[in-house]
Amino acid sequence: MRVEARVVAGISGAGLTDLLFSPPGTHAIVLISDSLMRWYADDRGARSFWADGRRGGDLAELGDSPRFYTHLAAAFEQYCHTFVGADDMPLDTLAAFVDDSLARVESA
Repeated sequence: MRVEARVVAGISGAGLTDLLFSPPGTHAIVLISDSLMRWYADDRGARSFWADGRRGGDLAELGDSPRFYTHLAAAFEQYCHTFVGADDMPLDTLAAFVDDSLARVESA
């Protein structure tokens, strides 16, 4: 299966796996909430190798990061636009971010 979309957008998670089937040049728009960032960097350090300097190996570092889709997109010659916002996403700010990201898609 090959996805022909120019933009794949969604909340950070498994729903963005279509990037694997998207051609080079595809743009990903990834939304991450404040609580998800805190989940990644929990107090016990269970999921925060990227935050505290410990290393678990290349694959662990890739999968243990809120920047996962940035790395994935780069590996497939794609572009990643990531928005980190409060749990109650500020819609005006989010809309401006999406507009800016789509303008970059059009200019590419």
